[in-house]
Amino acid sequence: MTTWLPSLAGAVGAAVGGLGGLVLTAAAGLDGVAALAVIGVLALVVGCAAGGIVKHRVAP
Repeated sequence: MTTWLPSLAGAVGAAVGGLGGLVLTAAAGLDGVAALAVIGVLALVVGCAAGGIVKHRVAP
C-alpha cells in the first residue's frame, strides 16, 4: 500500500497519546517536568505503537 500510511498513523497516535497524557497529568495534579515527561512518554509509546501496527498489520 502507500508508504505514508504508517507515518500518518504514528502522527495521529502521537497526538492522541499526547492528549491522553495531558488529561492524565491534569487528573493526577502533576505539573512542570513531571507532566512533560508523562505527556512525552505517552505520545512516544502510542505513536510508535500505532505506526508499527499499521506498518505490519494494515499496510505491509
